[in-house]
Amino acid sequence: MNAKKITSVLAFGLGTLLVAASCNNTPAASSSGAMTRTNAVTTLNAISAHVKASGFVAPSKGVIAGAKTKVNVSKDDSFISTEYLAANTVNSVAVAKDTKVYGFGTAASYTVYMTDGTTSSVFTDTTGALKTTVDGKIAAYLANATYASAFAKYLGNFNDDGSAITGGTAKNATLKSQSYASTGEGNLTVDITVHYSYDEGIIYKWDNYLCVKQRDTALTWGSATTTAPTTAGATAVTTADAIVALL
Repeated sequence: MNAKKITSVLAFGLGTLLVAASCNNTPAASSSGAMTRTNAVTTLNAISAHVKASGFVAPSKGVIAGAKTKVNVSKDDSFISTEYLAANTVNSVAVAKDTKVYGFGTAASYTVYMTDGTTSSVFTDTTGALKTTVDGKIAAYLANATYASAFAKYLGNFNDDGSAITGGTAKNATLKSQSYASTGEGNLTVDITVHYSYDEGIIYKWDNYLCVKQRDTALTWGSATTTAPTTAGATAVTTADAIVALL
């Protein structure tokens, strides 16, 4: 992983955390209370083993809420909505605050829709290809729930004193400050400041084996708002690409 930037499998993202099902295996116990970086890596590896084990059922719905976007996803419904809470730029395209983008439907008729409150665009596909593309985006968001292994590998680039290990990928970085805490199995809060030529504060949190915070993004699993919008009056476009890019 590039030490300059920690990213989740997608990377970027409601209520009570719900776990779809428990795993049949019993993972190694993690330390409670304050811990060292080594303890934190051990806990992350235990979390990773738990969510990869046979019998574990990952969440199929969730809300990923950050400072600029709020995303609702449901694998069960092939539904996704992205609300832009602030002006943003996506693939060099300016996106206005309050823009809302949706994907919904079946393989036989899948629709993507975008509105900024003034103008709206819609595209419907009947080949199944569009649904497959959007389902991939939904899966990428849901993968954040079981994110742990990559972060364990990143922390493995450092020693407990915050210095970089010899031969690691973080040789130009140090942990300027670090705090790790756990209240039990499947639970961990990481609060670190990584120093490159600048300082970068990073907070990640796991609860009941699921990742529920990544930097300034809150991730809530088990439920999502999946109400499809009314597309009447929207301008039909000839390609879905521009809309899909904003999901």
